[in-house]
Amino acid sequence: MALAWAITIHKSQGLTLTEASIELGPRDFAPGLAFVAISHIKSLKGLLAFQAHFPLSCLQQAAETPTMKLLEEDNIQCEALGFTLNTYGMDLSEYVFYD
Repeated sequence: MALAWAITIHKSQGLTLTEASIELGPRDFAPGLAFVAISHIKSLKGLLAFQAHFPLSCLQQAAETPTMKLLEEDNIQCEALGFTLNTYGMDLSEYVFYD
């Protein structure tokens, strides 16, 4: 017998899971939700199972939304201004930042 618990994809935000069994299906309401679920697992070895058949379109990248466009424009403007991250004296060496 093994201890187990379940959470929604939204509740998994901010978590990193070592193992997971994921339930995906036609009821996923947002494009990319499946990707979010899978991306919370440390490695593919930790992906134990998919509990249901699902269309491969669940794994496709979502179309660019107005919010995504706005964030991209904001990033371009910050780069043009020479924006730098203020760490307020915190050591961020253990974190990985992506461009």
